Amino acid sequence: MGRKLQRIVEAAIIERIGPVTAQDLMAMSDDSWGLIRDQITDRRNGKDGLVARCLACECEVYIRTSKTRGIARPLFQHYNGSDPDCPWFQGRNIKPDAARAAQYQGKQESNFHRLMCELVGELAALDSRYIKHTVGQYRSEMVPVFWTGC
Repeated sequence: MGRKLQRIVEAAIIERIGPVTAQDLMAMSDDSWGLIRDQITDRRNGKDGLVARCLACECEVYIRTSKTRGIARPLFQHYNGSDPDCPWFQGRNIKPDAARAAQYQGKQESNFHRLMCELVGELAALDSRYIKHTVGQYRSEMVPVFWTGC
């Protein structure tokens, strides 16, 4: 595993099994974690099954998968409405524009990105076919390669 997953539930206590870390879960065979996942889902749906609780906040968690290079990897995930003060709580997903705004203090782009846009403009100006360019506001939609903004 190359990079450490961010803000995942690091460990859970699974009824009749005991503590299971995220690494333990990922080391299980697909059949093993799949069976536990099914039993957690069954219990959540009012059937006989297992309860899994976050080791940090004791809120219920479930097993979801995240694909990495086409391989499904199991992760513990809080249910909606879990304790937002849990250090492993992910909260609701936010839209990419909101994430960029938070990451870059509302500017929607990093200083490096702005510098690179300006450098591309300067390089384009060296071409004999150059007419003009602008380095405008951040644009979230895909733009054509020869668009005159950045």
